[in-house]
Amino acid sequence: MIDHDALADSLCTACLAGIAYTPPSTAVTLDVADAYRVQDSLIRRRAAGDPVAGYRTAVNAMAAQQRLGPGSAITGALFASGARQPGANVARSTFRALAIETGIGFRLHRRVDATITDQDQLRRIAECFAVIERADPGFGRSRFTGTDLIATNAAAAAFIVGPALPADQVDDVDIELARDGVTLYQATANELMGSQWQALTWLLNQLVARSQAVEAGQLLITGAIGAPQPGLPGAYRARFGSHHIDFTVTD
Repeated sequence: MIDHDALADSLCTACLAGIAYTPPSTAVTLDVADAYRVQDSLIRRRAAGDPVAGYRTAVNAMAAQQRLGPGSAITGALFASGARQPGANVARSTFRALAIETGIGFRLHRRVDATITDQDQLRRIAECFAVIERADPGFGRSRFTGTDLIATNAAAAAFIVGPALPADQVDDVDIELARDGVTLYQATANELMGSQWQALTWLLNQLVARSQAVEAGQLLITGAIGAPQPGLPGAYRARFGSHHIDFTVTD
């Protein structure tokens, strides 16, 4: 029998100490439901001293899903301590395996605790923002599975909320990430699940299905747009249409 709470305790201890996780799959066999039970327990423990600021989607790409094996995208919680401002500098040494991701974030004007069936209604209560995520799988050099990633909170770490974007045009936003003036990739917001609104609906409904209500004002990041990049030192600029977010990474 799996002791989900004991496993969450050990993972939470490693997270707060900044040491690499031991993949749970090296000791126990977790299915997706088990992994989310561990994640939920971990979130409760962390939230006692660090409020939940929102939620994220991860493992959106089909290739990643096939490699890791969860069978679909996954979700995790964002914590208030992870918030950073545009222009922030981050030391790579404070992460175990830093990855840089561009995405779109949403904040809702009301609480959501029931399945979303009307995207038009969702559009009326949502604001959109440019977002940078500094994700951290946290396993060091160890190989890990999709259920390992779920149990350890889907690589959620630090995030930057940038300028507001027009909600009625968010699917058409062109995104570019550059380091030291060299373009790393270009992408478009609608590459994620075909529509940012579809991606947001999926995230909300996944959370509701697990009895996690989303409070008004919490940040909802629909997933990485473009290929996640290793967090190499440098000066970064992420462009979202006519808007941008600057930040730096140092050793």
